[in-house]
Amino acid sequence: MVASVHHQVRGLSISGLWQAKLRELIGSHDASVGDDCYFEGDVRSFGLGSLHLTNVQSLREASRRTPQHVRQDPQDKYILVNVRSGIVRLRQQRSECEMTAGSLTLYRTDVPFEWEHRDSASVRSVAIPAAALRARLRNIDSYLLRPQSGQNGVWRILSDMLGSLSQQCHSIPLTATHTLAAQLIELLGVAIEIGDEDGVSLGTETTRKASYRNCVNLIRSNLADDLTPEKIARTAGLSVRSLHRLFQDVGEPVGTFLRNARLEKCHRDLADPGKFHFSIGEIAYQAGFRSQAHFANIFKTRYGISAGEWRRSAQLR
Repeated sequence: MVASVHHQVRGLSISGLWQAKLRELIGSHDASVGDDCYFEGDVRSFGLGSLHLTNVQSLREASRRTPQHVRQDPQDKYILVNVRSGIVRLRQQRSECEMTAGSLTLYRTDVPFEWEHRDSASVRSVAIPAAALRARLRNIDSYLLRPQSGQNGVWRILSDMLGSLSQQCHSIPLTATHTLAAQLIELLGVAIEIGDEDGVSLGTETTRKASYRNCVNLIRSNLADDLTPEKIARTAGLSVRSLHRLFQDVGEPVGTFLRNARLEKCHRDLADPGKFHFSIGEIAYQAGFRSQAHFANIFKTRYGISAGEWRRSAQLR
């Protein structure tokens, strides 16, 4: 079962223990509560596959991750923030947002940022490896610091999932963690894609987006098959030319998307303890790779590490 870590801190300053726990989430940073201010905080954290979830409740606090912190302690992650109570202010590069209870947004750890709340606040956060999120969403940085309401729709489902995972972490078997992590990333991707359609008029553009999402879901659901553009187009009820145009419009050829989706599945499954009994070759085949040499080459090119090295590192973790 998944094990969580719980710490409580009380005093006139933020302790090193408090900063150490938050460093797991956002990397090295400076944190303060102001001069002679009493501080009280509660932090609970646990790992879920490649993700790291943290629930923080504290009084007044300000955090700052500077360019020096980024250089000394590189962190290539995205942080999904879900404010449960209080008002939280975030600043990164030229963007700034104020988040109220129920809202969610994303920011990066490899770019300096500032974070503060002047009164008590409760926040859920998820650290997501940048490679995993970029594989799911193109142009992800255009969605940063754009608060979304978690009161209804898919964002509400995402918020509820975060709450359920936090409450039930001790009942989650380790063999399910990687699957749940992948589902959380997928749900975040769906929420962002749907939210990005706000304000789009009905007509051709909306139809094209719906067709694109249908093709994406079709590909991801049938990676083990011998997919070709012709088969994808036929199943989706499109011409091959229309299929290519849909993917070109978002800046990624359909063949590239298919290859990356297969690599993403292999990358995830190789690190899944529930699939350690499968050989690397079997996992590659289940993702649609028919040539082991081709798979080995493009896996190392994309991730900078061989499939065998990636699996061994996951087994050690």
